Amino acid sequence: RTFRTTASDAKVAVLDSAYAKEKKLKVGSTLTIKSVKFTVIGIATADSGDAAANVYIPLTQAQTLSDSKNKVTTIYVKATDSQRIDSVKSSIQKNISGTTVTTSADLANTVSGSLSTASSLASNVGKWLSIAVLIAAFLVAGLLTSSAVSRRVREFGTLKALGWKSGRVTRQ
Repeated sequence: RTFRTTASDAKVAVLDSAYAKEKKLKVGSTLTIKSVKFTVIGIATADSGDAAANVYIPLTQAQTLSDSKNKVTTIYVKATDSQRIDSVKSSIQKNISGTTVTTSADLANTVSGSLSTASSLASNVGKWLSIAVLIAAFLVAGLLTSSAVSRRVREFGTLKALGWKSGRVTRQ
């Protein structure tokens, strides 16, 4: 069964089916949360795609356990029609002052913004990495040329002594 309105102060719990299976709990079992024993009155199965909590307890009990008496931090609302989401959002904001209402569209915008930021970061890192590799390639080429010239100094000197011009020695 689920919660009844008379169970707001009762020490009862409804468990997610996966959590109940993992912990080998069933209806009638006892579950301890912060040294308080709760009796399992039901097992719930979340709809596919829904994020499920492991344990559901009455609001008053949750507020007492979390030292948040008379405070609510999160409420999930399900609209009956996707066309009404904006009107539900504005109604909540109008009727409950100081609330932050986040819709699936807001979450999608946040994710797409994060993805574009990550893409921008990747392209900037790629650009700077390419520049660093190019500089390193020129330095290696310079070192190899310098090394080759220093080994052939005597040969170049002999060619100059035979009358070769500097440009011809450089091409050699």
